[in-house]
Amino acid sequence: MSKIEKIWKIFDTVQKKNIIILIVMMIFGMLLELLGISSIIPLIFVIFDQNSFFVKYSNSFGFFELINMSTENIIWFFLALIGFIYLFKFFYLSLLSWKLNKFIFDLNANISKRLLFKYLSKDILFHSQKNSSELISNIIIESTKHSQQVVGPALRLLSEIVVFFGIIILLLYFEPYITFSALFIFVILSSIFIMIFSPYIVNWGNIRISNEKLRIQHAKQSIEGIKEIKLENVEDKFIEEFEKPNNLALKAQTKHTTLLEIPRYGIELVALLMVIFLIIYLSVNGKNNSELLVILGIFSAATLRILPSINKVLVAFQNLKFGIPVIDKIYEELKTNNKEELSDKNKDNRIHFKKSLKINNISFKYPNRENNIVENLNYKFDKGKSYGIYGDSGSGKSTIISILTGLIEPSEGSILVDNININQNIKSWMNNISLVSQKIFLLDDSIKNNILLGTKQLDEKELSNVIRLAKLDELIASLPNKINTTIGELGAMLSGGQIQRIGIARALYKNPELLILDESTNALDTQTEKELLNDLYNIQDRCTKIFVSHKMSVLEKCDIILKVENKKISLIK
Repeated sequence: MSKIEKIWKIFDTVQKKNIIILIVMMIFGMLLELLGISSIIPLIFVIFDQNSFFVKYSNSFGFFELINMSTENIIWFFLALIGFIYLFKFFYLSLLSWKLNKFIFDLNANISKRLLFKYLSKDILFHSQKNSSELISNIIIESTKHSQQVVGPALRLLSEIVVFFGIIILLLYFEPYITFSALFIFVILSSIFIMIFSPYIVNWGNIRISNEKLRIQHAKQSIEGIKEIKLENVEDKFIEEFEKPNNLALKAQTKHTTLLEIPRYGIELVALLMVIFLIIYLSVNGKNNSELLVILGIFSAATLRILPSINKVLVAFQNLKFGIPVIDKIYEELKTNNKEELSDKNKDNRIHFKKSLKINNISFKYPNRENNIVENLNYKFDKGKSYGIYGDSGSGKSTIISILTGLIEPSEGSILVDNININQNIKSWMNNISLVSQKIFLLDDSIKNNILLGTKQLDEKELSNVIRLAKLDELIASLPNKINTTIGELGAMLSGGQIQRIGIARALYKNPELLILDESTNALDTQTEKELLNDLYNIQDRCTKIFVSHKMSVLEKCDIILKVENKKISLIK
């Protein structure tokens, strides 16, 4: 598939319509550019060669003679006409520029949003195999490069090429030999430039992409591991690891940016040589001073517009070459694969946990692994009971929980809720679940917003209740802004136990049909853990509870205790 096809497929329906509108507007803009240059030509004739003007344009401008308009008045007429045309052109091209830039930045926002949606739609297995720095780079950096260094330059290239050839056609009418010679020289020099530097530009683009991800990765790891880095006194090592991809990415960008500026200097030199050649050519061919000034004036007016156009064409072409790796990257990331969205298409088939949750002949192994983590598991969880899942570290407890919740899909078998496969509407099933894991995700926001975590409806009574159940009331009372106190990035201002309690409060606020606590009380002191577990065990019977732990003391009050061992589940109690 060609690069153009890939770019086109990345656009959604609305963007494709907007592209067509922009192209039509660009064509009209080209006509205005030609009209602007063309309007200067009669003025040049009137000033330098009035007789030739009336002979050349007697059919079009004969009314000047009929009304006996003086040369001075004709000049004023054309000045006014030129002023009006350029004023209109100014407003129209400003509008076109706004439309073009709005399209580019809207595209940037759209691609970023679609990438984030795509990644959030993927299961946990996908994220376990991907480095988050690469995903962040795609969302923030590569989406920007695609819109601003691929689509933007492509549109500007199209616009400038149309203007360029329009002006060339106009100049061919007045002086075909000189125009054709200049065009030939430009094509040859541009082709040589492109042939020499294109492979380098594409290579620099690839270097930038590969190192951009590493820049984010090393910066992210350095900030997240600040405690360990300081205690181990390894700041220099982390700076050194960041420095290499940082320098490589910016060095590639430097080379590319420098190369963007070189064509302008070459174009100015070629233009000067062409003017000298034009003067010599016209003089040798017996042109008088008036004719010489007229032709020089026309070419000068055209050159003032065509030189920037040539430079923009070459710059846009180089940006496109530099951005070629981004096209493949974004296309591959956005390729349609609706497996994640299909499960939520049947919105009428809501899943509610009323009777039983069944593990049906489940096996699972990670991609590129030979051995199963769990194998041929079968078990039925009844509504309203409390279950304990016990096992050593690495036995597969958390894998079973991830399969139960729908976070990962089993290699074989299915999860049935009241005999309905959860894959029929995975999001509906997830709405019934609260999971508290050992590592709690926190926003750099208030305690209140961390408990709500995007929930739109606020129930003050229920919020107060879960704060009490999670033993957060004393902490909140001691804070200056109470529940609205900001806790810092990843809960930097809280202890491990306090963070864990916020996670538990969040899970309870959802009022789930299935509550799962996966090693979630490990960070609590013994007394708090005991009190909290007592409260959790006594939650109304409609909530089925699954406690996962390697400590039997945490599970002793469960109605049923299961053990995960040798890839199987066995009943202990």
